[in-house]
Amino acid sequence: MSIYYAHSKRTYGTRVERKQLRQLRKFTNEITNPNGLLSRFGWQAQARALIDMCDCLVFSEYQDWIGKGVEWEIQYAHNQGKIVYALREGVLFPIQPSDITVAGWDWAVRWAYVDVGTYSIAQSVAPLPWLRRLFGSRLSLV
Repeated sequence: MSIYYAHSKRTYGTRVERKQLRQLRKFTNEITNPNGLLSRFGWQAQARALIDMCDCLVFSEYQDWIGKGVEWEIQYAHNQGKIVYALREGVLFPIQPSDITVAGWDWAVRWAYVDVGTYSIAQSVAPLPWLRRLFGSRLSLV
């Protein structure tokens, strides 16, 4: 299983990014981190190619929000039939487009917020056996 890790550029190279990558490695070592892979111009075409190569997209929020770029990556992944998860404190929450509310206040940070509810990947194992195949025994680490 491979993950595309969508996150704010404001966390690139920080302790937050390193912590979240450690959390994701509980599930797989196949993580595509766009930090350093996407150029300033033409980043969407590059992101499309990277997302297409992954099984799912996992994103994190910055100050409880997602920026326009992360929201774009989420929508693109959904449109390609990819599974999308929000990463919060080491727990993965499945996300649908209806869980995202665009406020549009600040495209870099406060573009949209996500309502993950209380449904986590750990709760979804029994009714969705494909998650067990996707994540294997690593689900117990959530």
